[in-house]
Amino acid sequence: MAELKYWVWLSSVANVGAATAKRLLERFESPDKIFFAKREDLQQLKFLGAKDIEALGSKKLYRAVDIIDKCAEKGWRILTIADAGYPDRLRNIYDPPTVLYVRGN
Repeated sequence: MAELKYWVWLSSVANVGAATAKRLLERFESPDKIFFAKREDLQQLKFLGAKDIEALGSKKLYRAVDIIDKCAEKGWRILTIADAGYPDRLRNIYDPPTVLYVRGN
C-alpha cells in the first residue's frame, strides 16, 4: 500500500491529467518521487503551468488513503499503469489512465 497511495494521489491531483502524469513519470520515474519533488524541480518542467505546480504542491495523502480504504471495503482492486495486470491495449494509447479501479474480473 505504501507505493499505491502515491499512485492514487497522482491520479487524483486536480489539473493533472493522464498525459501530464505520464510526462511526470517519464521525468521522475515513480509517483513517490513526484510527490517528494521540490517546487523548484517542478518549475523547471516547461509542460507544467502554475496551477499544475500548485496542485502538485499539495502533499496531503489523506484523500488517497481514503480512496484506497473505500475500494478495499467494496472489494474493488486498484491497478496502476506499472502493474502487470494493467491492460496492454489501454497502456499503449496516447494518454492512458494512471490508475484503474476494477470491480470483478
